[in-house]
Amino acid sequence: MLAYLGRFTDRVAIANSRVVELDDDHVAFRWKDYRCNGCDREKIQQNEAIRDWLAEHRKARTQSIIDRVNTGKQSGEIPAHVDEVAIGDCCATLLHGLSVQARDGIETRRLHAMVDAFPIAFDSMVSAR
Repeated sequence: MLAYLGRFTDRVAIANSRVVELDDDHVAFRWKDYRCNGCDREKIQQNEAIRDWLAEHRKARTQSIIDRVNTGKQSGEIPAHVDEVAIGDCCATLLHGLSVQARDGIETRRLHAMVDAFPIAFDSMVSAR
């Protein structure tokens, strides 16, 4: 479970390498839609549309975590009493918060300390009744 979630900790939603065109009013970027195995290029209004795109990206990431927790419940890896939505939301909040803190310049040491502390909280959430 933590190995799965760990794949998300050092990812940037829109890396500079994805931006293919930029002017005063629009930004065009490449992105992969794994739902249909395709790669698209999209040109959108800056700010509001990027905010909307990122919000949709965060919702999809959160849902993928919830789905993974549910798979863990079905396989017996995670106890049946665990609320997969609460755990998924908690994990997503940590991941999104790490991204914001990293963007804002929080020391790498502090980010790693938070990631190291999370398994204790995770274990507590899944073992509590």
